[in-house]
Order: sequence, then structure tokens, then C-alpha cells
Amino acid sequence: MSNVLFKIKKIPVFYVPYLRYPLTDTGRATGFLFPGIGRSNLRGFFLFNSFYWNIKPNVDLTLGLDYYGKAGIGINEEFRYLFNLWTEYQILLFQIQTRRCPGGG
Repeated sequence: MSNVLFKIKKIPVFYVPYLRYPLTDTGRATGFLFPGIGRSNLRGFFLFNSFYWNIKPNVDLTLGLDYYGKAGIGINEEFRYLFNLWTEYQILLFQIQTRRCPGGG
């Protein structure tokens, strides 16, 4: 889809020049995931986006970059491997480079 405009009660909120929806048999396609934006009292303004890689039908990897106004920049990884219907292997990693010392100093 091109020139996608999201509206809430007829008010334009978000514009995307190009948007692809995974219309495959499995419902999974490699590409960027929808970004997130917001604000919290703990971390301040935040913005995050991830890239999803469908390596095989039973293996995938998600790589993400997060920005937190008060806390710093975070990197996350998620690797999933499905052995069979009952066994799944999953690795989750997250690292953040903080701007302040843990004690607030």
C-alpha cells in the first residue's frame, strides 16, 4: 500500500509513504515492524523500532533499537527456533547504555 494515512475520528494522525502487510501463507514476512512512540515518567520520551527476519519457517530473528530520553539507547535481540510442536528454543537479549549513574548521580 502506498500513501497510507491513519486517522482517528477523521483527524490525520500518522502518514506512511509505503506500508507492506505480510500476506503470505504463514503470515510472516521479513521487514521492519511498526514503530512505537510514547512517554513515561521513568524513561521520558521513547521511540523504538525493530527488524524481523524470517530466516526459515521454523527460525526467526528480531533486532531492535530503542531510544529513551532519560535513560539512553537500548538494543534488543530475540532469536527463536521451533524444533517441533512441543519444543521451542528462545534467546532474548537487551542492553541499554544509560546516561546517568544507577544511584541518580
